[in-house]
Amino acid sequence: MPYTFLFIMGAFLLIPVCFVGTFILCLLILPFFYKKRNQDSSGKLRAYKRILLSLLFAILAAIVIPFSFLLLGGVCLAIDSMYAWDYWRYDGVLDSFRMPLEPPYELLMIDTIDYASIRIWKGDSLNQLSGITHYEKRGYLIFGERSNERLEFRRTEKDREWFIFDLSNGDKSIFESEEDFAAELAKRGIENINLKTVLQNWKEYWKHPRRKASEKPQR
Repeated sequence: MPYTFLFIMGAFLLIPVCFVGTFILCLLILPFFYKKRNQDSSGKLRAYKRILLSLLFAILAAIVIPFSFLLLGGVCLAIDSMYAWDYWRYDGVLDSFRMPLEPPYELLMIDTIDYASIRIWKGDSLNQLSGITHYEKRGYLIFGERSNERLEFRRTEKDREWFIFDLSNGDKSIFESEEDFAAELAKRGIENINLKTVLQNWKEYWKHPRRKASEKPQR
């Protein structure tokens, strides 16, 4: 797993940083803690003792801090792996976020939770539908607004499109006007549309997850 490799490399990079940083810090502050004892006639902590104590603390810091970092990361990765194959409970890792829709489809967000794609859970990396900014889900239908422009402040009216995606069979429809979009939903018996942002839907879902029986798809 690349995240594991990067995490371990990051932990080991802490070793020289912790050693050098602690050594310099101890070299500077030790005299304040030992000013009433272990002093020579000049009233200063002997230089060799300062160096030895600084080296000792630096070695301890170079061992304890990276080890603690690795231990904490290992626990986090272990907890994450417990849910990594659970369709209804896995919410993503690091800079990727997800939420289940209806098997085998999932909503996936990368870097930010306001621009989503529909993908097949544990499938390939192809998006079934991308650029989702607002949506509502009713039963096996997910419908809403999408844009080809990822950054919100760059979007214009020309970038707006509307979509209907059937999670029961993968059929999708794209509309260039909101009127046609609403008319098609009306034909399907859907009225009083209430589109919310991806982030709003995300927060509402994971606050009260509508989980079903856990399942582990074939790898």
